[in-house]
Amino acid sequence: MTTIFEILVPCVTPGVASGLKVNMILGFMMLMFAETIGSKYGLGHWINVNHLYMNYAGLIAGFIEIGVLVLAINKIIEVIQKRAIAWL
Repeated sequence: MTTIFEILVPCVTPGVASGLKVNMILGFMMLMFAETIGSKYGLGHWINVNHLYMNYAGLIAGFIEIGVLVLAINKIIEVIQKRAIAWL
């Protein structure tokens, strides 16, 4: 049991942490895509409505908001990684 916690867990942790970051961002993008197609609420729907009514200022603002949210998620995960994994 000590072999698992002293050798295996420290070896696997950086890969799991980087995979977590990529999958969280991909999950957020899939959420936006799903909201664009099949929802009546949310940021994806708001972007779709602005596109349909040719409100390009609202469309660009929606894209910027998605970018800011993805960057915020990325930074939060990086802070958690740096605190949880000392050697990263």
